Amino acid sequence: MPDAAPLGALPRGSDRGVILAEVHARLEHLPPHVDVLIACSGGPDSTALALLVAAARPDVRCTLVYVAHGLRTTQQDAEEAGLVAALAVRLGVDHVVRTVRVSRSGSGLESAARDARHAALEALADERGANVVLYGHHADDQAETLLLRLARGSGLDGLGGMAHVAGRRVRPLLRVRRDDLRRVLDGAEGLQTALDPMDKDVEDRRVRVLHYVLPALDAVGPDVVGALTRFADLARDDAALLDRFAVDAVTGLGRAVFGQVIVVDTDALVALHVALLRRVLRRLLAEVGGAGPDAASVERLARAVGGSPAHWRATLPGPVDAEVERGVLVLAPSVQEAGPRSSSLRVPGQVVWEAAGFTLRARTRSEAQPTPTASRPASTQVLDASVGLAGLDASRLRVTLTTTGPFVVRARRDGDRLRTHGGTRTLADVMGEAGVLRALRHRLPVLADAETDRPLWVPGLIVDVGVLAGGPADAACTLEAVHSSPTH
Repeated sequence: MPDAAPLGALPRGSDRGVILAEVHARLEHLPPHVDVLIACSGGPDSTALALLVAAARPDVRCTLVYVAHGLRTTQQDAEEAGLVAALAVRLGVDHVVRTVRVSRSGSGLESAARDARHAALEALADERGANVVLYGHHADDQAETLLLRLARGSGLDGLGGMAHVAGRRVRPLLRVRRDDLRRVLDGAEGLQTALDPMDKDVEDRRVRVLHYVLPALDAVGPDVVGALTRFADLARDDAALLDRFAVDAVTGLGRAVFGQVIVVDTDALVALHVALLRRVLRRLLAEVGGAGPDAASVERLARAVGGSPAHWRATLPGPVDAEVERGVLVLAPSVQEAGPRSSSLRVPGQVVWEAAGFTLRARTRSEAQPTPTASRPASTQVLDASVGLAGLDASRLRVTLTTTGPFVVRARRDGDRLRTHGGTRTLADVMGEAGVLRALRHRLPVLADAETDRPLWVPGLIVDVGVLAGGPADAACTLEAVHSSPTH
């Protein structure tokens, strides 16, 4: 078992030597002479960060970066950029000024400014080949972040606060107290720092936490910043373990993936502990929707999977169409691109049909030798085992026809009809009777005659009896559908 990382903030009153050792430990993983960006506002925290990094790791190549958000006056931006430039000269390092435009969003101006700053720093890191972007967040910032997230009703992931390392972002000061950090500047003669006017704006939520909430909590406990930062570290570790369990749970689920459609056996989901179920559902929704779902959507889905009500359909943010029916959960993107393009299929040949995750392969009679089940491709066996979840029949994934085409592979059309032993039937009726999942009905490939456009075969569902070979004597070609989607 690896050594556990220290929890919570450094003790109050930590001197420069202790703080310097902390910064060195947080940067110890960086190789020598690596390029590093330091987000520097000219304020006391980022200024102290630059001084400490220069002392702890003099070998790294630092660049101080000032990001002008355009939310202050031109004079204020110029003054702060000037302080950063002076600090760079003092340390003998480069400095860069980047200007960004902040658009107010639903999450607020502060959040929009933060996102714009992160994007500008990431872009500059790409340009310069920098491995790391350093931020000056400290222990008091972490405590304030935790309280703000508690007030918004955040779950365990949010209560982990800011991570010491998140991708290229590194925060070496997260265990250092604000007052101790600012004493680092006392010995730096002639060094000026900027004062953030927002620090006195009581309308700002973070300022309210700083001036009202933290002092009130200090009257309850002996060290609220230490307690909150310790809690954040514990929550982050617990969340990481649950995430690992969730990855294993998703891998072990009975599920099928047809293009962008995910089908999951609800019995496997119901068997999970509710804490793990939420994380599994969040991962599945993110796979389909491409973004982290909100907590309310996850809760709605968890209740539906648990059987309340027995049949449930909804469109969730993403947007994702979700449905629970006949013991399966189905997730599919709500917004579909223009229907899949028709593709010609000649014998021999193949067509990849991404909408449903199929590859259709055509072989001549002489090429199409029966393949023993034990030696069939793994992808085909995966598809055979999972098509039942979608209302399809594995025995109809491979058919032998009396014609070699030419064929066309296209999407289903209104009015499509096939000949059966009981007469001609619409494809829509066949799909409904078989219980094919709604999300797949317009995504399944239809093999049609290229000249007449008559549907001849829908993999896993039906084949037109007018072209179905009765035996080897009249067989002209063999068609087979195999899985072409990634296995999850």
